[in-house]
Amino acid sequence: MYDETYLCEVEGRRKGRDQKACILRAGFINRISERQVVLRTEDAGGISPIVALLTPETARELGEALIKAADRFAQSS
Repeated sequence: MYDETYLCEVEGRRKGRDQKACILRAGFINRISERQVVLRTEDAGGISPIVALLTPETARELGEALIKAADRFAQSS
């Protein structure tokens, strides 16, 4: 058994024709044997599959890339 702790929860839209609203959660799973960063989505029906399990290093890379992408749009506004 393990605990999931979420640090961020944002609204988004699913990719596809319906573009249905969803919630994206980012957090971590803390196990005795390993620590993983988790991304999970939740749709209106309450279904919340794990999208990805990342190492802390990979999560940092993803975070930096998301910041760069957001900054790129902020500069063009």
